[in-house]
Amino acid sequence: MPTKADPGDSKTPTLDPESRAMLDKARKGNVLRYAMVCKGPKVIGLSVFKRGQADAKVRQLKQAGSKGQGYSGVVTGRGPNLQFQLLAGEGHEEGPVRDAILKKFLKDAAGLMSKPTFEIVHELSEVGDTEKPPEGAESGERVYATPNIKGLLAALKQLTPAVQKVVKRQPESKAELMALVKRAKDAIDANQPGPAKAALVALGERLKRRAPAAAPAPRARPPVPIGRRATERWMEAKEHVDERLDTLAAALRATKDANLERIAHRGLGAITGRLQAGVRVAFLEIDASREDTKRAKAIKHAESKLGELRTFFESDKMVRLIDDNPFGVRMDVASTMDRALADIASMLSRS
Repeated sequence: MPTKADPGDSKTPTLDPESRAMLDKARKGNVLRYAMVCKGPKVIGLSVFKRGQADAKVRQLKQAGSKGQGYSGVVTGRGPNLQFQLLAGEGHEEGPVRDAILKKFLKDAAGLMSKPTFEIVHELSEVGDTEKPPEGAESGERVYATPNIKGLLAALKQLTPAVQKVVKRQPESKAELMALVKRAKDAIDANQPGPAKAALVALGERLKRRAPAAAPAPRARPPVPIGRRATERWMEAKEHVDERLDTLAAALRATKDANLERIAHRGLGAITGRLQAGVRVAFLEIDASREDTKRAKAIKHAESKLGELRTFFESDKMVRLIDDNPFGVRMDVASTMDRALADIASMLSRS
């Protein structure tokens, strides 16, 4: 079980090997559970798992020394992008800490270079394995980059259904294909990866030649839902502003002003408050609407929320104070967010 340093401790946080391995699976599209403990503006502990109760994992983290508030949900992603989902129905309006802080925790605790975000959703993604089979598994071409016996045996099992289909459709091919299957199996049983690989590649080539027709071209990916695109544009601008605010954090804390200290801890969310959560929920409602009338209503609602935010960034005294800060740091909070909100409004008007 992971143990984390106290916020005042100088030790670097660590992540247990199982959770680190699970994060790698999440980066391949798998949906997994997580339990997290945060204290103030810091992540203190994290556990990523497929089976088990989140409450129990939170207790284990706290028993291991991670004192703070517990949170749980599911995590998934693709490549460096990781989405830590939290249920809006459990009272969540934003993540417990800023995305940049979670990013730093994953780097320090697990050596993981990633782009994590907290996502507030109406329904958590279903936990399960969604990794696609290795490219080329149907033909036997690209599953042998590392010829080990275990991997070669798995490749043979992957090819077996294709062999059976071809033999059923073309009985005259049975002797040739089964001879290659036997050769591959004998080499695997004899722990000879080289000959096994050669037999499997030959088997894949025979299957391709005997295919009745070229495989259909993959379907074009469906367009990204408008609500998700709007969320991505919002998050891009928010992360840019949060990075700028990080450069001011020490100076803001030194003022001893409660509002400025809160901005140093929570970033843009401390400035916008519930307005930020409201617009993100509005984006979710657009994609959740299946009927045209409901979707049009959801878009109109989102446009109203965008208008509130644009007015806020134009007139809020705290935004002006940050942009005109006396520390000589260029912030451009108002202009950055206004550009993003204008882009999103344009997306919605064209949908």
